[in-house]
Amino acid sequence: HHQALDLAERIDNLWNQSFSRLHVGNVFFEYGDPAHAIETMETCIRFGKEAGFIVSEIWAQADLGWVWASLGQSDRGLVCAHAAHAKAETHFQVWRPFTLAMLSRIHTARGEPVAAQEYLQQAERLHDPNQFIWAGDFQLEVARTEFEMARGDFARAEKLAGQLIAHEQAMEFAFNVHAVQCLKGQALLALNRLEEAGAAFAEAQRIADARGSIWIGWQVFAAQSELQTRLGNRAAASELHARAREIVNRIAEKTPTAARESFLNLPKVRAVMN
Repeated sequence: HHQALDLAERIDNLWNQSFSRLHVGNVFFEYGDPAHAIETMETCIRFGKEAGFIVSEIWAQADLGWVWASLGQSDRGLVCAHAAHAKAETHFQVWRPFTLAMLSRIHTARGEPVAAQEYLQQAERLHDPNQFIWAGDFQLEVARTEFEMARGDFARAEKLAGQLIAHEQAMEFAFNVHAVQCLKGQALLALNRLEEAGAAFAEAQRIADARGSIWIGWQVFAAQSELQTRLGNRAAASELHARAREIVNRIAEKTPTAARESFLNLPKVRAVMN
């Protein structure tokens, strides 16, 4: 990344300056630095617009929408996701399942199942596995899994998460497999399949630790704390809870001031901070 970006800047190539940042914002977000992630994504989009690199206005802008939504700024997230979808609609229609899936995910996070399902169904109608790229496949599968979790069909969510993990492994694209493992564990926990949940959380933690992903890490610690509480292991639960809280505090320190309060007021974050 640094070598490509340095060369692009030296030759004043805006297209490559945008392309070099395309996925880096997500990496910063995983590392628990939302402010740097947002800055990187916004720069990627700005340079992409100037250079005519359409993918930045779709992919990076949709990802930016998810980052804002994950920080409790879902209105800003929807603005970004709708802009990304509008660009896909007019300039690069093969990306529409991706942007629609992102819109579905944000509405699921907002607790709006009707809108979430509508966008999910649109994405499914447009999705052609023989045509579309892997990013759209995975985003759509994540949207399905999160939607089923949100509406309480934990058996369906666990099945979908398992299929997505297998798909990512088969494609040798495992960027978010730790997040999906965490989702699978949460579904298993809700189904009272505690041993299997523990195995899923352990695998999610192993991958998150290897990648330095503290954004998923705190959520796994919180879920493991709940699991240990269910098992009656209060000391272990308390320790895991404290580790999750320490990471949340670190993330909050690196969250833009405008989003810090909304992040700390998210229900799952409040549960960790209390």
